[in-house]
Amino acid sequence: MKNILNLLGLCIFLILSSCDKDDQPNLIQAGIETRISGNVTSINGESLSDVEIKIAEYVETTSGGCYSCPAPTNYNYEFKQFVKTINLNSNGSFDFKFTTSGNGNFYKLFIGDFPNFPLNGPTPFFVQKIDDPLGVNLTQQANDMTIIGKEFSLNHAIKKLYLCEVNVQFNLINTYPIEPFHLLTYPSNNREINTFTNQATIKLFIDKANPQILILKRNRNNGIRQKAEYIFPASNVENTTNQNIIVNETDFVDY
Repeated sequence: MKNILNLLGLCIFLILSSCDKDDQPNLIQAGIETRISGNVTSINGESLSDVEIKIAEYVETTSGGCYSCPAPTNYNYEFKQFVKTINLNSNGSFDFKFTTSGNGNFYKLFIGDFPNFPLNGPTPFFVQKIDDPLGVNLTQQANDMTIIGKEFSLNHAIKKLYLCEVNVQFNLINTYPIEPFHLLTYPSNNREINTFTNQATIKLFIDKANPQILILKRNRNNGIRQKAEYIFPASNVENTTNQNIIVNETDFVDY
């Protein structure tokens, strides 16, 4: 009887051990080198030496991933670390290798940075260096070895952005709040304006080669939506610029 109980206990232990192993993700082994090369061009001809390329490492998960991590991902992958970070050459070319760490099974290449979106509280101000950062999956699913351990080449064009501080003077405005909108600027970088000081600073991220349109939107007390538009000429410079506008009540039109 004692031997039967011992045998039964051993079977239960082996079954539980097997279950624990099944719950562990299958990771790509450490030390595998992958070569990444290519060229990123600036649409407006600027130097790209301040633009980063990063290789993010993830692991497949059933917990829902991590949207507030420094590298966004799909729902079923949790960010672990950046295994490689480099700056582009001034002409935008790159040629480097990254090595698997043994802690992940999914890899993604990023050109430019993405903002972090915290689960609670407001999104912090984010410096936008380029428009529309790029993310490319180097693995299409967990443990995909189509590219890992081999070579991958990529050519891509980007638009560089520069800070523009718009100093706004409100002249007898009777309806707030006002919502700034600019095509290239993340909405989280400009929240509603609800001021009785009659002035505010709006921070835009613009490209140097094109005129820029700032739109101020609001709801009237009767529910009608209104907007006021302000057009700035192309800056043609690669640093911070300033604009000044006076906003009048008559600038707003229904739409």
